[in-house]
Amino acid sequence: MVDLTITPANVIAGGSATKETGIAGVSILAGQTVYKEAATGQFKLADSNSATVEQRTPYGIALNPALTGQTVTVQTSGDLGLGAILTAGSGYYQSETPGGIQPVADLAAGELVTLLGFATTTSNLSIRITPSGVVL
Repeated sequence: MVDLTITPANVIAGGSATKETGIAGVSILAGQTVYKEAATGQFKLADSNSATVEQRTPYGIALNPALTGQTVTVQTSGDLGLGAILTAGSGYYQSETPGGIQPVADLAAGELVTLLGFATTTSNLSIRITPSGVVL
């Protein structure tokens, strides 16, 4: 499916952002979705069709790049300048590509449907992570 093309340098938290800082368990780019691994507390790339429920459930969106073992800041709610072209009023979802974000039209069989948020403008995503519990 077709994920958003995100320019990592343009990913900027808005004034209403709720953030958390932690350790990256894998290499992460700004703008990628992550989950928080329960066993280690590390952030890793979320994936809507992973074999594990934990990995299929995004925790937030990375605000900075990080290599394994480095500090990463993750936005869990609020406004985010995503560094991508969005369609105002549309919902955006966790992708089957690890760390990816996709529009609703690209959801496919085998994916756990999780809403990441709605675009309030063509550049702003209002993050409200909502797992549906439904696998297509």
